[in-house]
Amino acid sequence: MPKLDEATLLAHIAAFAQKPTPDGATALAQTGDERTLPALVQAMTDTMEGQDVVRYRQAVREVGAAPVLRRMLAGALADRRVAAHALTAHDPEHAPLIGLGLQDEDDQVRAISRRALRSWTASPALHDLFLATLAHA
Repeated sequence: MPKLDEATLLAHIAAFAQKPTPDGATALAQTGDERTLPALVQAMTDTMEGQDVVRYRQAVREVGAAPVLRRMLAGALADRRVAAHALTAHDPEHAPLIGLGLQDEDDQVRAISRRALRSWTASPALHDLFLATLAHA
């Protein structure tokens, strides 16, 4: 998707938020604009199973790179909550960020991060994180 001007991007985000579709998620992710992340995360969390959730997760992974989520987890409360939800998109690069969410001052961010942690129980990346944490003083 070509780079969109501000008004067009915001209109696309609003339209997607009103009626999310997997194709719409893919199109938003292709913009590469992290402002699309809240709407993409909402669609992903609202879709619990089936092929659609796989496509929503992929869109979240495309926009929610680890550096973006790390910055969001250090930001405002709304950003921290979105980032914590994005951690459930099953990106191996996100596994180390779960610990940041588990230590957040907000109980919702911690609860969302616990849910993300449960979804990662079979992840080799999380296994390595646990081992490193156990060795930490």
